[in-house]
Amino acid sequence: LHPIIGSTRMRRTCMDSLRRRAALAGCVLREYTHAWSQGAYDRILRSNSIFVNVHHSCTRGRADSQQPAEAFRLAKMLAAGALVLSQRSYAPDEAHWAGIVRFVEPEAIVAQWGVLARMPAERRAALGDGARAAFNARFGDPRAILERAGVLAALDAQRRAALLSISTHL
Repeated sequence: LHPIIGSTRMRRTCMDSLRRRAALAGCVLREYTHAWSQGAYDRILRSNSIFVNVHHSCTRGRADSQQPAEAFRLAKMLAAGALVLSQRSYAPDEAHWAGIVRFVEPEAIVAQWGVLARMPAERRAALGDGARAAFNARFGDPRAILERAGVLAALDAQRRAALLSISTHL
């Protein structure tokens, strides 16, 4: 089974369950906990085509439906052209990443990985390229992201209020 990057100590319950499922499917789950430099991280991204995302606080009792999608981690993997299987997340976050990240129940991660892993490498690469292109189209323009989030409108309203305040004091 392809890698999980980062410390899995806080994810122990989820990781143990994934390891058992992977072993039953004849797979070994690889964890990378040594990516402490950009170079090391890049080497891991280049050497794998499928990544699994498990929430950091998966053992803290929060339902998957309340877990935010780890955008910082997803972005790096997708920018590298990887395919990402993620534990289910907060529905609005999943909607933002729809068609780019495959959100599945933890019980289905190993089976979904198997589907991707059995594909010819060229097909996986094409899917990864498609995910990267969709990621870039959706998240590549910082101005569009700020507009969707309402940040630019809020700043503009704040600027207008400040100008009005200044003009009434003149």
